[in-house]
Amino acid sequence: MEQVKDEDILGKAYDEVCDYVNLRLELLKIETAEKSAKVTAYMISSLVLLFTGFFCLLFLSVGAGIYFSAYWADYSIGFGVVGAFYVLLFLMVLLFKKAMIHRPVINTIIRLFFSADETN
Repeated sequence: MEQVKDEDILGKAYDEVCDYVNLRLELLKIETAEKSAKVTAYMISSLVLLFTGFFCLLFLSVGAGIYFSAYWADYSIGFGVVGAFYVLLFLMVLLFKKAMIHRPVINTIIRLFFSADETN
């Protein structure tokens, strides 16, 4: 009789442990899906902003090129000034890319993935 009670208790404990492990795995799946969705949503919204910013910059650059062309009465000088500005900007980004791009992107993704805050 004593052995039946022990087996019954061990069986219930085993079932409880199995239920607990299954619940923890389910929670891990849900948390991973939530954090992946946050990172994906951030990436998509960043891409939309990037494309919108690109087209704004494109039209402003064309406008600046036309303005400088009219100012100096020569299209090659006007658009050359705008092109020189972008070459200078490219060189600055190339020099400071680690501080301006790599670190902020890595930190943002890590912050999004490991944040406990539900407001982001």
